[in-house]
Amino acid sequence: MFNRMLRENVLPSDFLTGMVFPIPKDPLLPATGNNARPLTMLETGLKLLTSCIMNRIQDSMTRTPVLCPTQSAFLPGSNIRDLTRLVETAQKSARDEKRELHMGFLDLKQAFERVEPWASDLALERLGIPASVRDIFNTLDTSSSRRLATRDGLSDEWRLECGVPQGEVASPFRFIALMDMLAAWLQIRCEGHNPTGAKMGFPFKLADFTRRSKILPWATHEQRTVRGHSFFFATISA
Repeated sequence: MFNRMLRENVLPSDFLTGMVFPIPKDPLLPATGNNARPLTMLETGLKLLTSCIMNRIQDSMTRTPVLCPTQSAFLPGSNIRDLTRLVETAQKSARDEKRELHMGFLDLKQAFERVEPWASDLALERLGIPASVRDIFNTLDTSSSRRLATRDGLSDEWRLECGVPQGEVASPFRFIALMDMLAAWLQIRCEGHNPTGAKMGFPFKLADFTRRSKILPWATHEQRTVRGHSFFFATISA
């Protein structure tokens, strides 16, 4: 059944609906837009389908790594502690040797909700994800609807226009696939090169991409070099 869904890109209507429960980040404050994690309750069958897809993707990435080496989030055998130790080691070395150390940290609020469908598709295509899998994700992005659970009952149904859902199995990977383009670009810049989008497999300039996606506006300053400095980039999903 799942293989037929992949071949024909046809999903049951129940797979395209979901109920959003806003979970307060700070339980002492109201669940407002900036103080809530929108947990989405989805059909079990959909999670089984995307779990099968992600198992295949992760198995392939284990054999043939395709993500930037600095990427450690949501990957088997990797964790944020390794990067934390790397940052601490770099700080200690800079203090001991009395050298400058430039570090950049980016806190993305509502990060998952900012992923544009067109940008997600480009990021997955860059990593070699098959068209049949990307078509499934595109269908989920463009044909899904949600309802919000409130203390007064369920809201009216609305169509998704942007973002990947919290609570969906493939969402973390789809987010880091998008961020991997920036991580790869930063790593090459740190090595003293100034890569263009075309050379990195992007059909656009990185500055244009960040402006269109509205996710990384600070990255438009491409002329700023990081040559000769240690530069650490951390993405923290709020």
